[in-house]
Amino acid sequence: MRSVICIISALALLFFSACEKSGTRKLYVLDGFFRSYFEFKEGSTWQYYLNSDTNVRETVQLSNFVQGIMIWEDMEQEFFTYSLNSSIDSQMIVRTAATPDNTGRWALLYNQNNYRQIAELYYNTNQLSGVQGNNDTVTYLSSFNVSDVVYNDVIKLKSSRNRVVSHLYFAKNVGIIRRDYVDGRIFLLKSYSLK
Repeated sequence: MRSVICIISALALLFFSACEKSGTRKLYVLDGFFRSYFEFKEGSTWQYYLNSDTNVRETVQLSNFVQGIMIWEDMEQEFFTYSLNSSIDSQMIVRTAATPDNTGRWALLYNQNNYRQIAELYYNTNQLSGVQGNNDTVTYLSSFNVSDVVYNDVIKLKSSRNRVVSHLYFAKNVGIIRRDYVDGRIFLLKSYSLK
């Protein structure tokens, strides 16, 4: 009888510890450094012009901002996503998520009959990097001049995918300040209004 009680107790202990373990999820969050480059709110706008013809103007407005927690098996991943609507170009979507292997992931999708990912960054402890398998590279620039404005702490992403954009430049608390397209067009930020 004593051995039966020991076996039942051991099974109960295993059962309850297994339940506790499966019910515990690890939470991954996006930190302030990551957010300062990529998180902007509904209604934010950016005004660009074409470098080769300053009469060509573009307005990009942020819409459909959503943030929350995705639950996936034993993980909870903080995320935010939004649309970038251009006055002269196709719509783009930004997707971000906190990840276990890297502190965060940022992706830009471009609508060409359907959405295709055209750029991607990984983030780990105040350091952004390109996707190694794609040979994307990230360069940190202490300052960078666009439209006679000097931006500090700029990130330059060189995409090796040759899908729509070849280079993107991001300024902290501003967003994309320059977009170089594979067809040779270069759009430069003229002004912006963040919500």
